[in-house]
Amino acid sequence: MKNLAVIFPGLDYSLEKPLLYYAGKSVRNFGFEVVEVSYGKLPEGDRQKVLDYALLAANVAVNKISFEAYDNIFFISKGNGTAVAGSILQNMIQKVYHILFAPINDAVSSFSEDCLVFTSSKDDTIHIDEVMKRHGEIAFELHVSKEADHNLELGDALKDIFMLRKVQEICQRYIGRRISLKEAGDETSNC
Repeated sequence: MKNLAVIFPGLDYSLEKPLLYYAGKSVRNFGFEVVEVSYGKLPEGDRQKVLDYALLAANVAVNKISFEAYDNIFFISKGNGTAVAGSILQNMIQKVYHILFAPINDAVSSFSEDCLVFTSSKDDTIHIDEVMKRHGEIAFELHVSKEADHNLELGDALKDIFMLRKVQEICQRYIGRRISLKEAGDETSNC
């Protein structure tokens, strides 16, 4: 099977930071080809203008990919990258699994049953009540921390490492289950 992961960083959260670095390492260990989206130099100023520019840059990268050549496609995104990936997903024909780390409000409408979402009730970039409402409408896998910040960190190095390990273990199980279902020809399960 041929597998692809496209990684969308946040605007202030690069591909080298822990959540995305280790998620990328995990999918590589599963034998995935990986495309790391770069937004280039982003303009200063209005947040929506910056997001629009990031989306344009991401579309340029994504349009070079022959998605039909892959059996499994995963998007992995963090922060503002969750909104960028969510916008691109709206135009996708292929089934795409999406792992979202600390999504922002603009991404909530893109959540589907093929999503794995990590967020925190202390993250001020998302309205947790909107996430819970969407979760009530669509059965996606959701993990909510009561203590973590927008980087899914707790403020203590050892606790942060433990949280990172827990998050990556959940991601690896999620990826492994999807690949196993696809190999077995059963894509009906959403868990």
